[in-house]
Amino acid sequence: MTDHALVLDGLGKRYGSVVAVDDVSLEVRQGARHAIIGPNGAGKSTLFALIAGTIRPTSGRVHLFGEDVTGLPDHRRARRGLAKTFQRSSVFGSMSLLQNVLLGAERRHGGPARVVGRHTRKAVEAAQAHLNRVGLLDRAEVRADLLSHGERRQLEVALALAVEPRVLLFDEPTAGMSAAETDRFVEIVEALPRDITVLIIEHDLDVVFTLADRVTVLHLGAVIADGSPDDIRASELVQQTYLGTPAEQALVHDDSEVSG
Repeated sequence: MTDHALVLDGLGKRYGSVVAVDDVSLEVRQGARHAIIGPNGAGKSTLFALIAGTIRPTSGRVHLFGEDVTGLPDHRRARRGLAKTFQRSSVFGSMSLLQNVLLGAERRHGGPARVVGRHTRKAVEAAQAHLNRVGLLDRAEVRADLLSHGERRQLEVALALAVEPRVLLFDEPTAGMSAAETDRFVEIVEALPRDITVLIIEHDLDVVFTLADRVTVLHLGAVIADGSPDDIRASELVQQTYLGTPAEQALVHDDSEVSG
């Protein structure tokens, strides 16, 4: 039995002469909180799409819990426990929060996915539990289009949890959030059980260094650094290629390194 939730082996994606992802090999241990960072155009979202199965690689393999899933489409990977949130909101605005989450819960518990009609008690209870986990149970009957941006992102976490994932991919989850909304999101992820492996793309380095126990840095589609948050903070290569300005470099230093 493998102790890795996800293994990428020489994964690559080309669009003609353009290399979007360049020979990426990566191991994500079960239960990890693993962040992928890099500048715009580094290939992060393309890499996530390759992992999720929404696009096919030009080269390399993807293994999920020891199974080669390279040839499987996204919905079949989802059945094996892989869930993904998106940069753009994917909730149904005209439906209540509970109805949104029920769609995922019904599929997971064997019922038909339906917008109206009767739902199984098990599905309703599961949907309510997921809304409670993200702090939205008291708004279960509110239409999703009445939520704030941060609340919509919280709802998306509940939607992802509804399929009971073993690996959860977050693609720029705090983009556009206020500081308070970001703090709430961090609390939600920190509270997730360790049997869910988390892989996150994130530009906010405060979020990265709070949540992640391992960080991978991409540049021009290739891995240029991989290690603990402390390793990444200390990497001159990372600071030169990704955190080039003094203001950006300051973000990777602990407060303990700043003297009065």
